[in-house]
Amino acid sequence: ETAEVGRFRARAYFVMADAQARQEKHEEARRLFAEALEKYPNSPLRPDLLFGNAVSAFVLEDYQTVVGLLVPFVSEFGENPNLENAHYFLAYSYLRQTSFQEAADWFGRLAEGYPQSDVAAECLFQRGESFFNMQNYAEAAVAYERILATYPESEFADDAMYNQGWCYFEMERVDEALQRFGKLLSRFPSSSYAPSAQFTLADYAFNEKDYDSAGAGYQAVIERYADSDLAAEARELLVELEEIRAYLRYEEAMALFDAE
Repeated sequence: ETAEVGRFRARAYFVMADAQARQEKHEEARRLFAEALEKYPNSPLRPDLLFGNAVSAFVLEDYQTVVGLLVPFVSEFGENPNLENAHYFLAYSYLRQTSFQEAADWFGRLAEGYPQSDVAAECLFQRGESFFNMQNYAEAAVAYERILATYPESEFADDAMYNQGWCYFEMERVDEALQRFGKLLSRFPSSSYAPSAQFTLADYAFNEKDYDSAGAGYQAVIERYADSDLAAEARELLVELEEIRAYLRYEEAMALFDAE
């Protein structure tokens, strides 16, 4: 067939495959995209066929195929308008396969290459999560800090601050961890992480035998976050704290008695 006929038929395949994908018939869409790529590998529509096939594969949770399609896509078509989306699908495909280092790399590439993107903060957060899952807490903390510095009003800011606190705990940088949890409470008092941050501060004080601070912290959980799951646990710990205080008062009284 002539080149012109080949272009026409490749276009027909693309239109049919795209129509199937729009109707969420992704198995059929993939078959058509793949057939077109096999028959017309040098078509000007090759980037659209690769990307469309990858999107349908992603919807079908065939993440290995997504990677196999999009890695060459990114390599071959550096100026394509779908390049940002290709990074996004690649990063999440690696993440879903628990290939955390590769996920972190692709999330980082997207955030660096497209800092104005609507998903830049999300990608930095997922980069941090990927490092956290690898127990690379130092790199995770850096990723979370970039969110707080660059996208402080994003929906991921409180997540980043909370997780950064746990990174510091894991690195035994306790003062910084406590500071992060305290800052979260002051900056994001309505965050879904606020009850846990308050409870963690109280728990740390309890373990350090700073019973006054612990009691105040548990009481704050009860008063501010009465509907949270931690409120009931805080009530139980307040009872335990009172028993400890009673015992300490008894010990103090006995020491005074013995001294007399």
